[in-house]
Amino acid sequence: VVKESVGSCELAVVDEQANWVQMLNTMQSGGIPAQVVGGVIMSGTHASFSGVNGFIGARLSEGARLRQPVGNTIIFKGGQPAFSLGTPGNPHCTVIQVLTNILEFGMTPEVAINAPRMLPLAEDGSLTIEDRASQQAIGGLARMGVRTRALGPYDWQMGSFQMCFRDETTGLLGAAADPRRCGGADGLR
Repeated sequence: VVKESVGSCELAVVDEQANWVQMLNTMQSGGIPAQVVGGVIMSGTHASFSGVNGFIGARLSEGARLRQPVGNTIIFKGGQPAFSLGTPGNPHCTVIQVLTNILEFGMTPEVAINAPRMLPLAEDGSLTIEDRASQQAIGGLARMGVRTRALGPYDWQMGSFQMCFRDETTGLLGAAADPRRCGGADGLR
């Protein structure tokens, strides 16, 4: 009997004294890429052993070490935390997408984590992307010769961001949760 994985969960917490915690809670040791337990290859969602997508570059042999990107990130502005974020879902490519949405495109945390995401360009030249990407973007990719592979509108493997932030205007603390999994944002006053 094969049981479905309980997966992982990102936690983002900030208290009234502005103490920040960003952490990953996982039953998979970060996906356990490149580890062999009792002769069974333990390959989580981040394990890949090929060229472009094979960023781990691990060997399935004695002495191989776990190399895993962890997406826990805290961004400081003026010496104070401005926001923290993290995800258990493909952090090697999704963290930078959400950070770019906020830092380069000026999106609010809620809009940034809700925006469509994609995987890195595959070895066959295709791009796997959530199907909510604009037709203008898909058309631009096609004109550059990039074939796209559509995922559903909110693919759970594209992350489960949990985020705390400080509103630049009011200084109030806030939280946001990714709609791709069953996270939630809450606050007490």
